Amino acid sequence: MTQLKIKKVSKLKRFFCDLFDLILTTIVTLVLFSLVFQPLFSNTTKYKTTYNNYYEALSQTGLYTYDKTKYTCNIYVPTFDKDKVPNAEDYYKSYESKVSSYFIGNEKEERFLELKSKSKIFNYVDGKYVLKEDATINDVSSFYVSAIKVATDEIFFANVENANLKKTLNSYYFAIISLSLVTTLLILFIGVPLLLDDGQTIGKKIFNIKVASLKTGYKVKIPTILYRQVIVIIVGYIAGTFTFLLSTLAFFVVSCVNKETKSIADILANTILYENVNPEDDDEVLLVQLQEAEKKG
Repeated sequence: MTQLKIKKVSKLKRFFCDLFDLILTTIVTLVLFSLVFQPLFSNTTKYKTTYNNYYEALSQTGLYTYDKTKYTCNIYVPTFDKDKVPNAEDYYKSYESKVSSYFIGNEKEERFLELKSKSKIFNYVDGKYVLKEDATINDVSSFYVSAIKVATDEIFFANVENANLKKTLNSYYFAIISLSLVTTLLILFIGVPLLLDDGQTIGKKIFNIKVASLKTGYKVKIPTILYRQVIVIIVGYIAGTFTFLLSTLAFFVVSCVNKETKSIADILANTILYENVNPEDDDEVLLVQLQEAEKKG
């Protein structure tokens, strides 16, 4: 009977190792997104056209300001002379003229009045909504920013052309994020484990955690490494992206509950993690019987 005598990986170390890999994956994905794939897409004619057309349309509502030089589009914010110290009434007048004009111009005045009726910063006097004297600048800004978002969702996007522009732009963003994530996963969870010893990721290398096969022993073959890492990628990260990290959390939970600190990938790939092949006397030890040796017996 052939056995592996290994130093057991502590649940705490396993947790921090997986957490490190998760954080590193997030950082690398963001770097690739901002420095590689977004600039790459930004230089394509279709992306530029869609981007400009969408934000131009938003700015034409008068509710957004689009800076073509900096490629930024933000909700309208009132500006005043340097010598003037604006108060809530000044903000109200500036916002009111733009926001009410947009609602009225699109025959949605009743919707705007409905929003005012639900707000706590107005009094209804003689058939009109009047700003309360104790309303603050933040109160006024919060109300009108919310009203602008309502106008965008219910009026601007009611236009099929505008809705299609947003849909197309979102598809570009999804493609950029997907490419960034997949590239990161291939580098960190396929490339690195194939280059390093014992199927280690960068996190496992730092925390001195290695992978052993329950069929072949300490030397993990490339197909096993690939199979294990593909499970990590698909279940732990890609599925996690679409399940609000639920499947990623499952990896943490399973490895914490399992007596041998096995994750879902270890269970399916028939692998086990260890720290050392020659445990010290005071180390927590696992004696693992090789399945291949059992078959030959």
